[in-house]
Amino acid sequence: FWWSARMFPAVAAAGALSLGANPYVLALVGLPHYALVHLVLLVLGTWALAAALASRRWLPLAACGVFWGLVTLVRPVTLPLPLFVLLLLGISGEAWAVALRRSAVFAAGLVLAVAPWTLRNFEVRGRFVPVNAQAWTVLWAATVKPMPVRPNHFNWYGVARAEYLDVFR
Repeated sequence: FWWSARMFPAVAAAGALSLGANPYVLALVGLPHYALVHLVLLVLGTWALAAALASRRWLPLAACGVFWGLVTLVRPVTLPLPLFVLLLLGISGEAWAVALRRSAVFAAGLVLAVAPWTLRNFEVRGRFVPVNAQAWTVLWAATVKPMPVRPNHFNWYGVARAEYLDVFR
């Protein structure tokens, strides 16, 4: 709220209230689960990205990319973030050539953090896997496989059966 209230006070207030009053977020605080770590890292990373973009210097932008690379290792949904940084810079009025260079610096930092894990994956599996190989399984489990609606439980144990291994292969 503190960070975004300067730009969008009403949206910041609504977002802070929605996040702070959400019972599932309050329940997550007591759970040792990576979703809470990822949530905290997303907030810190967004703040760091805004500060790095506002500084208009290369080193903070590269350092922010390294931080986002570490966030990506926690959960790989942020892997395409450099494309969104490019779009953000481009539509915000910055020259596309400058936007491309700045997003490339950010992407280089992200790759610097993710590359050791990617190389390790290649050595272990013998194929290119940027962060993890679960993306298609998650897509399958979230769209095709009928799962019971149980908001207080994680459903991945119902997915991790013999059929999961077939999809994974």
